[in-house]
Amino acid sequence: AIGVVLVLLLIVGSVGLFGMNSMRTQTQQFMDISVASGKLVTRMVAAQGDVRRYEKDMIIGYEKPETVKQRRAQWDEARKGLDTLGRELAAISPAEDRAVIDRFKTAMDSYAEQASKVINQLESGGYDNAAVADRLLDAAKQRAGEAEKLLADLRGKLDEEAQEAKAHAETTRSRVLWIFVLVLAVAALIVVPLTLLNMVSICNPLAEAEALATAIAGGDLSRH
Repeated sequence: AIGVVLVLLLIVGSVGLFGMNSMRTQTQQFMDISVASGKLVTRMVAAQGDVRRYEKDMIIGYEKPETVKQRRAQWDEARKGLDTLGRELAAISPAEDRAVIDRFKTAMDSYAEQASKVINQLESGGYDNAAVADRLLDAAKQRAGEAEKLLADLRGKLDEEAQEAKAHAETTRSRVLWIFVLVLAVAALIVVPLTLLNMVSICNPLAEAEALATAIAGGDLSRH
């Protein structure tokens, strides 16, 4: 009886530990990849916004060389930060996401190359007014718009992957719960009959001994 109970406890405990470990692993993967990726994409969106904002500031302040120079430095720094974030994201992303990140980088490099030509002229006061510079930036803006769309698509894809990971974790939790309940039911089906048999094997001889003792006390010595 003790051996059977110990085996059943081992089985039930093993199922519980397996379930806990499965959910812990999935949660850890979700935290390590999905959450980290989401944070990086959010920071990339903010950095992309800074790049475009500094670009607009240079156009607005085209008559002030010092302002243009200051915003140019900030524009370069924001682009470098965006590039660094892109490399960090690519390092933890699956192959299909890395392809999107590479396309984003290509679009931003093309934007920077085209925009730099106009910005160099802005720093040297080579345009008559802001409208001319803004018009010449149209091609660069188009590339930046493509990069922004790629980043938005990547963010949406990460959100979908996060929802899928959450659904998968919920499925695993439900499956482990049902397995645990099933194992408990099987354990009960084994323990209850064996316990009854064990009880009968102990109690019947005691009952027989009690009946014999009662008979002897009444003077009946014919029993064995």
